[in-house]
Amino acid sequence: MNTTHLTAGLLTFTLAAAAHAQQPAQEARPAAAGQAAAAPGAAAERPAFKKITRARFDALLKEPGKVLVLDVRRPDELQTIGGFPVYVSVQAKELEQHLAFLPKDRAIVTVSNHAGRAGKAAELLEKHGFTVAGSIGAQDYEAEGGTLVKITAPPPRDGQPTAAAGGTGQGGRNAAAQLPSPIDAATARKILAAAEQTASAASAKVAIAVVDVNGDLVALSRLDGASSRAVVSAQGKARAAILFGVPTKAVSDAIAAGTPLPAKLTPAGVGTSGIVTNQGGVPLFIDGKLAGAVGVGGSSSAEDERFAKSGVDAAVPPRSSSR
Repeated sequence: MNTTHLTAGLLTFTLAAAAHAQQPAQEARPAAAGQAAAAPGAAAERPAFKKITRARFDALLKEPGKVLVLDVRRPDELQTIGGFPVYVSVQAKELEQHLAFLPKDRAIVTVSNHAGRAGKAAELLEKHGFTVAGSIGAQDYEAEGGTLVKITAPPPRDGQPTAAAGGTGQGGRNAAAQLPSPIDAATARKILAAAEQTASAASAKVAIAVVDVNGDLVALSRLDGASSRAVVSAQGKARAAILFGVPTKAVSDAIAAGTPLPAKLTPAGVGTSGIVTNQGGVPLFIDGKLAGAVGVGGSSSAEDERFAKSGVDAAVPPRSSSR
């Protein structure tokens, strides 16, 4: 199953996770004019691995179907410094554990502020068999005359905040207030039962996840034969549907088209949980307000969405369940 895994997928999603208390990490920078020279015998700083110029990067972007831009900075750095229009974002410290979700059919350009972390990420990727086109520093790109996209907070949606004072611990999870969940255990069981029935009728080996308005898991069902990747995919799709408030097919279509989508600041958005933007995640609305989401993984994308929608429709009338 081809899966795209993002901790911060599209431009305006990354800002939803930007309420971290930390300041942008400092990377090695060229010595300023007049700065004292290094002591004799000191080891020279190694240049970033496969570092490329703005001109080379711009040339690669002319063929977007062949390139994947992988930003390894934290979400707060993406907001304060800026970045490129469409990219996958996986923090450098989490990259190795997410390698399975990166495509090997594209040349990857890694991004950080001054290519320090990007260079290390590029080395790691090449070591694991990925095609690496180069590493680049976003601030270096800007210094060479390039333009970065500055990320601004989207307007509030459904009366919920999209930004908050800096959080503490858990990767900034406290930056978003916990909201009461209208999905109780009985509702979750009803959703699972309907989705399971639809999937079983198709002999599908899938996992089904139900999350609440905070993106937290309420219930999970793993049908016989469903893979561990299906379990991860189902939860990631449900969280993506919560963050964007639309089916994940709309999110993946927007990523492909380079169209920003507004994202809601939720604990799942500012925490470390990943999202999956492949088709198969469906938001659940109750009385016109986002209440949760259902994600299904393990079958074809279209079938995953059909199974998820059957669960959503079982919880509320179809006309008010999605938009």
